[in-house]
Amino acid sequence: MYENPVYEGNVSVYLEGQKALLPVEVNSPDEMTYFIGAEQTNLIIKDFRRNPNQVAERVIAGEEGLDFAEIFNQPAWVRVEVIEETGALEINMHETQAEVNFPVLWLGVIRDGKMPVQNIEWEVLRPTDMSATAFAALVNS
Repeated sequence: MYENPVYEGNVSVYLEGQKALLPVEVNSPDEMTYFIGAEQTNLIIKDFRRNPNQVAERVIAGEEGLDFAEIFNQPAWVRVEVIEETGALEINMHETQAEVNFPVLWLGVIRDGKMPVQNIEWEVLRPTDMSATAFAALVNS
């Protein structure tokens, strides 16, 4: 089902852009699933981290005044894999206790067609529509 992981290890997480994540489902209180940008990008996040999932549930329920990105941008242990059957990139995010200088897992949507120059180890870009592109990249710190 899965190829070898594209990346496995601790990362700092940075979410870029308005409405960068599209919630797909609340699988349990312990797991949220998202598409980056839109379903057709096939860039999937499965988040198993407690605090981001609790805030996501509150945002989905309509609670205002919460800074989801600030909570989502917590360090994580991730496994990034390509699903052979669909070509989807799946990012599984788990809690990590370490908080040292990790590479940055940069996720989001760009709408102007331009990404800042970064020292990127790998990246995946997929269109959401004619005006935006979803991306996932690992930036060396």
